[in-house]
Amino acid sequence: MKSAIYIRVSTDIQDERGASLPTQEERCRAYAHSKGWEITKVYSDVESAKDLNRPGLTQLLIDAELKKFQTVIIMKLDRMFRNTKDFLEKAEFFEEIGVQFVCLDGDIDTTTPAGNLFGTMRAAFAQFERETIAERVKIGMKSRAEKGLWNGGPVPFGYKKNGKGLEIDEENAQTVKLMFQLYLERGSIRYVTNELNTRGIQTSRGKSFASSTVRRILTSQTYCGDLAYNKRAYDKKSGKYKLQPSDNHTVKENVLPAIVDKKTFKKVQANIGKNSTKPHRPDTTHLLRDRKSVV
Repeated sequence: MKSAIYIRVSTDIQDERGASLPTQEERCRAYAHSKGWEITKVYSDVESAKDLNRPGLTQLLIDAELKKFQTVIIMKLDRMFRNTKDFLEKAEFFEEIGVQFVCLDGDIDTTTPAGNLFGTMRAAFAQFERETIAERVKIGMKSRAEKGLWNGGPVPFGYKKNGKGLEIDEENAQTVKLMFQLYLERGSIRYVTNELNTRGIQTSRGKSFASSTVRRILTSQTYCGDLAYNKRAYDKKSGKYKLQPSDNHTVKENVLPAIVDKKTFKKVQANIGKNSTKPHRPDTTHLLRDRKSVV
């Protein structure tokens, strides 16, 4: 019987846990050899299982429909599938085209009723484990935030890492203060951006400021000492973390060193809120210019 092998890793860490590509391939080949099956091709991916849109897996599914093999062998369910829904869909797909599916961990064989049942259970438990990990991460982030510890990600402009927390970067903090001052004076994010770039002030990466960056800084609670977390939530349907509306964020007040005071921050938020609700005024300067040229 002709067989295909599918293997996947998403990080180097998996190599250290006995799930490297060579290890997976070796185990799958040994199983095929014990059955007397011929390996036609090994399909592999080096990326996360956030979705099924992976080059190696896509090619495997195409070749399966072309009847290039009769069996697919994988080491673990989570090497190929993201959740129970994915497993059930692809198990049905393989069944419809007459391809046998074998998973070594658990001895799953979808050609038998028992194999189908156990495979579904294994996929369900794998999804449960991912959701449990997501909940633990959420609890851990809450605990860290309450202690004023940084939950990871890019360090905000105007700060620098200090152990597990943040401290003020005095040089860039002056730029942050200037942004808030200029905005209160003129009420325009575009003006603040142009003024910074005119003065030759650059980002921490040595680039000119963009209006989106200035807006993000002016609206970030970090700069008045508050730490917002729970900005992303695990979406069971997609299996991904998605950005939540700001109303759903959890905020711990006065746990970070503040660069601007609360009064200044609230004034800026109020002005930005007013400006965002103003109707857009079209630029008519070119019409006036054209009228003058006609006269």
